[in-house]
Amino acid sequence: MPKTGLVTLLCVSAVLGPGSAAAQEAEEEPNAITAPFESMIEYYEANEISQVSFNGHREITLSTEAERVMKTGIEQALIDSGYLPEGHIADSCFDEDTIEAVKQLQEDNGLREDGVVGHTTIPLLNEITGMDIDAGHYSFSLDSACELNDEDHMLISEIEEALNFHHYSNLAVDGELDDATVEAIRLYKRRNIIGSDSIDCAFVDHLSTGSRARIRKLNEALAALESLSRHGPGTESNIYVNLPEQQVRFYYHNNLEFQMDIIIGQRGRWRTDIQEGTMREARINPWWNVPASIISEQRRVLRREPALRQVTEQRINGRWELIGDNPVIGDDFRQRPGELNPFGRIYYNFGGPEGELLHGTAKHYLFRETTRLFSHGCMRLHDEAEFFYRLQDLGLIDDSLYLSEMVETTGSDGLYLKQDVPLIEPIHVNVIYVRAWVDSGENGIFMAMPKDVYGYGKSKVRRYLGFS
Repeated sequence: MPKTGLVTLLCVSAVLGPGSAAAQEAEEEPNAITAPFESMIEYYEANEISQVSFNGHREITLSTEAERVMKTGIEQALIDSGYLPEGHIADSCFDEDTIEAVKQLQEDNGLREDGVVGHTTIPLLNEITGMDIDAGHYSFSLDSACELNDEDHMLISEIEEALNFHHYSNLAVDGELDDATVEAIRLYKRRNIIGSDSIDCAFVDHLSTGSRARIRKLNEALAALESLSRHGPGTESNIYVNLPEQQVRFYYHNNLEFQMDIIIGQRGRWRTDIQEGTMREARINPWWNVPASIISEQRRVLRREPALRQVTEQRINGRWELIGDNPVIGDDFRQRPGELNPFGRIYYNFGGPEGELLHGTAKHYLFRETTRLFSHGCMRLHDEAEFFYRLQDLGLIDDSLYLSEMVETTGSDGLYLKQDVPLIEPIHVNVIYVRAWVDSGENGIFMAMPKDVYGYGKSKVRRYLGFS
């Protein structure tokens, strides 16, 4: 794997000489955010790779060995229960017959008939098979190719070489779709927000993006990040939420301490806005005062679908607690703390101008999706408790507090007790929109280049950052 760009950086002080003023400047502590960008730019300036060619190649479904075992077990269960004929071979390939059998199983059990073995169908299959498949992690659908041919192996070899070049892996270039190759492809697709669990045209086109185009994206992102110094108070603790990546990163004293997947707002009216603020506390066991806009949205659904009126009204009144009348929408509701609360067990308010929060979620299965645009504007953390613990480990939350006890504490009314936990130091929060980022992995630094999920182009982001 070429390392030219990295070697150039490591040799700067030796070339300049240890006593020179330039060398002393080079030896200053690099910026934890921008330095990897500069290194990545140097790497791509010194290296280029031949493009991978898809050329109308068929899609190839990704499956690890463990997943193939699960799929074989599911097929056998469908055979044993009569949904597939006895002559069907349980070979881990979800063909058209298997998908039709899944749809029939879903219909018989009152589930949505989409043929996808996901978070609603897996619990049913676990019950039938005695298996223990994680419904929040796995989702199986129609396989696009089950047996690999010579052309498939050639394409996979080119992909392995490209993944190694971009520092996403250190694979043996052998054309085999083994577990290591599958996981490297999935990592690339997830970090670059490329949907579908297969080798497809979108993935190959993105992987083949040349060095010049990547350098341009890196320079645009670098300019945007450097401009952020003009915004906010500049604390020792900084959170960066990058919306196109659907990632949150926490930097403390110029070190990246942790990062985490997030869910962001839907396109259009509910998009998460570019903004900033200061986080000063965490709230344990929050109530959710249901916004009027969301209740109004539910009412509109009822008006469009009268047959759903009774069921949905029961859901509103059963899940949400009535707290008063509103002349516009009829009622105000709130939801009590607990596992089903959309905030999860903790939220973090940073006082942004749009009133959006960082918080947990009751729908963890959504994190298996690559593109995660599901919220009404807030940013849902993959693990809000882990976020709390990491802040506590860094001394930003009192280490005498036991989160596991706090979330289970109840008040005199028997409900989970709401508690506010102040941060020892404030944390500055930047919600940004840059379409390139550089992280460090076990194979070196690597670049993420996600799509423009909100269709902003450059104009809106440049105006926010103060560019003309």
